[in-house]
Amino acid sequence: MHPSRSLFPNKDFYASQIQDGPNVKKRSYERRFLQGGVYNSYSFIDVSKGKEDHEGTSPRNLMEVAVIAKILAELFEESARSQKVSVGVISPYKGQVLAIQQKLGSIVLRKSPVGFLSNFQRTNVALTRARYCLWILGNSTTLTDSGTIWRSLVADAKSCRRYYNADEDPMLTQVVRGASIERGEYDPSLGFDALRLRKHK
Repeated sequence: MHPSRSLFPNKDFYASQIQDGPNVKKRSYERRFLQGGVYNSYSFIDVSKGKEDHEGTSPRNLMEVAVIAKILAELFEESARSQKVSVGVISPYKGQVLAIQQKLGSIVLRKSPVGFLSNFQRTNVALTRARYCLWILGNSTTLTDSGTIWRSLVADAKSCRRYYNADEDPMLTQVVRGASIERGEYDPSLGFDALRLRKHK
């Protein structure tokens, strides 16, 4: 994996005993699949505007679902246009997986059992599986308050300047605004442009 991604798991899971191979240290190993500073080899994207509800007994966040779906749509367009992209989506909750599945249609996602967030080994696998890029989407406040390894991950992303708010990216800003209006959760702090979006629907 890219060295920018190996630092945290190496320190927190392997006591800094793992060394990066010479191939991943080469500039040619780095990939840039989407334009914008948010889409680095390793990024934490804070989606803080959404509200959690439940699909049955399992939680879901439809704001996060909308952001994920938009990123995937852009990746698929990029794959068709210029470079082949293999994408994996990992989510800890069945309700979230079902919501993403409904948004994406025929794309198959894999779900993990409840307890994923607090399971050290599963978190390790989730963070180290990707080859080139790892983009983590979530509510940083919720994860920080969880008292799990995710608190450390959010702090690490901030310290190494890999932490971004979704509204720092123009594309994701539009997604957040649109999803807020759709669910009747419009927040004036998102800007008055959101009102124009409603009229165009």
